Amino acid sequence: MFRILVIPILISSLSFSQSLNVKLDSLTTLNLNEGLGIVSMKNKPKENLKLPQTKSTNIFFINHFYSWDTSNDHITSIMVEKFEEYELLYVDKNNNEDLTDDGAPLKFSKSENELVYEVRCEQDQNQILRQVFFRKPILSDKQVKPFLDDAGNLLDGWAFAFNKIPGSWETRAGNFYFDDRLTLKRGEVILHGRPIMIGLFDFTNNGAFDDIRDLVLIDNNLDGNLNAFDFEEACQINEVVSIGGESYYLSDIDKYGNSFQLTRTHESPTKYYVEYMMSQSPAIETETQEMPSQIFTTIDGEKIDLTTCASSYILLNFWGEWCSPCVSEIPELIKIQENLAEKVQIISFLYTKNIENAKKMIIGKNMDWPHVILDEELKDAFRIKSFPTNILVNGAKKIHERRNIITFRMIKKIVN
Repeated sequence: MFRILVIPILISSLSFSQSLNVKLDSLTTLNLNEGLGIVSMKNKPKENLKLPQTKSTNIFFINHFYSWDTSNDHITSIMVEKFEEYELLYVDKNNNEDLTDDGAPLKFSKSENELVYEVRCEQDQNQILRQVFFRKPILSDKQVKPFLDDAGNLLDGWAFAFNKIPGSWETRAGNFYFDDRLTLKRGEVILHGRPIMIGLFDFTNNGAFDDIRDLVLIDNNLDGNLNAFDFEEACQINEVVSIGGESYYLSDIDKYGNSFQLTRTHESPTKYYVEYMMSQSPAIETETQEMPSQIFTTIDGEKIDLTTCASSYILLNFWGEWCSPCVSEIPELIKIQENLAEKVQIISFLYTKNIENAKKMIIGKNMDWPHVILDEELKDAFRIKSFPTNILVNGAKKIHERRNIITFRMIKKIVN
C-alpha cells in the first residue's frame, strides 16, 4: 500500500530544557486500519453543485466527509462518471460547490485498487488533506471474508464491520469505495539506544497538523504501531508526553506536519486527550434502568448472576477483539481491576468475530475477569448500539451510567 520511510533522529537522552528538532518524512494512514471506512455512490448530490457538462447518463455522487474543524464546507462533493473500464471522478478540490474549476477529473481505472485525491484549504493552498479510495481494502483474506465476496460485492456482515445502517445502500461492486485518510506524518527517535516511532496525527482531518485537537502518537510499547485510540500512546500536541519513561513537551510544530521541537521537562505527563474523549462520551443514563435479571455462562463455563454480585458496583464492558477502540481501552480496564477490585466487579460481554482470537487476546493481555458471549438477544436487551459500550451498575442493581469509552480515573472518581 503506502511504503513507510522513517529517518531516525539519534539521541541518547536530552538534558532538561534541551530541545531536539524531530523531522517527519512519511505521510501514511493510521495503523491497524483504524481509519478505514466505506462510502456509497448516490443518484443525487447532497449539495447544490455546478456540474461539468457531459453527455453521459451514468452519473453518481459521493458526499465525502472532509473535516469537522474547518471554516470550509464539512463535505467534499464528488461526481463519478462511470465507464466500462474506469470511472472519472470530478472532485471539488477547492470546496466551493463548483466542479468545473478543479482541473481535469481523476481517472480511476478498474485495474487499479487505489486512488488518492487532494482537497486544499480555501485560505491556505499549502494546507492539503489527502484522502484515498480503495476498490478492496488492504486486508488479509481472513479479515475481508466476513463482509466482501471474491467479486467485490458486500456481504451481510458489511454493516456490522463498518458500524453502518444498511438502509438504501447498493451492495454490488462498483457502487461504493472503501476510504481512508493520509493524515499521519511519521518519524523516529532513538532514545537510550532504542528506536521509538513517533508521529503527528491530523485528528481534525483538515490538512493542518498544529490544531489544538491534533495528536502526537508515540510507540511506547514498541509494537510498531501508532495508535490514535491508545490513551497510553496518544496525546494532544499541547500536552506533556511520556517517551521511554521520560517527560517531554512539543513546540514549534510545523503546520504541515514536517517537524516539531521536542524538549525534556520535569513536569508529569498530562491527560488532556483522555479528558477530551471522555467529554465526547457523556453519560447517557443515570439510575433509571433496571438490570436484566438473568444468569449468564462465561466462556469458561462458569455461571454468573448480575443481580447477586456482592461488589458495590458492577462494570459491564461490551467489546470485541475486532474493535480497535475496545482493544485500546483494555489497559484502563486492567487498572480498574488491579486498583478497584474491592469496589468494582468487571464483567465483559464479548461480541466476537473470532472466538479463538478473542480468547488469545484475553489471556495475552491478562484480562482476568469474567467474559460472556454477547448474542443478538442480549445485545438488544442491553440496548447496545456501538462498541465499546460500558455500563456502570450501582448497589441497587440499577444502571448508574452508560458510556462508550471509560478510564480508570473516571471510574475511580465515581466509586470513591
